[in-house]
Amino acid sequence: MRITGYDDYYDDYGSNLISSNPFESMSAGPSLTFGTVALILALIISLVAYFGFVKSGKTYAQKFVNWLKEFLNFKRIFIENLLKFGYLFVAVYITIYSFGLIKLSFWAFLLVLIVGNIIARLIFEFSLMMIMIWKNTSEVSSDLNKIVNKDKEEKTN
Repeated sequence: MRITGYDDYYDDYGSNLISSNPFESMSAGPSLTFGTVALILALIISLVAYFGFVKSGKTYAQKFVNWLKEFLNFKRIFIENLLKFGYLFVAVYITIYSFGLIKLSFWAFLLVLIVGNIIARLIFEFSLMMIMIWKNTSEVSSDLNKIVNKDKEEKTN
């Protein structure tokens, strides 16, 4: 029977041959250069797209371009639907997981089933409430802007 020793795991320089990092021998030069170029390009493209597309007051003939402009301008919020789906997923997961605890303890099962679902509901309700506050505030703001603009037009006429 052979006993493994120091020489089986380390080379002459003392570096670990069985490394947990497969990219240990690669230099950081090319990836650092590409990362810097990507950062600069992303900054330039983002600035051009923001000032030339998102901030412009134009409406476009293509539906997709108008949708993309609304999407990039955050006029439509998608997180509300994601939170509703997320709540359903978490509630179903907690319920199914709690049934696995029956073997451990009936009280643990009830605790996770009831308290877990209540806590999940509170967290998701709070998140949705924050989104609803934002939506209502933005609606009030746009309504006030319409009233102010209407008053300005009446005064100039």
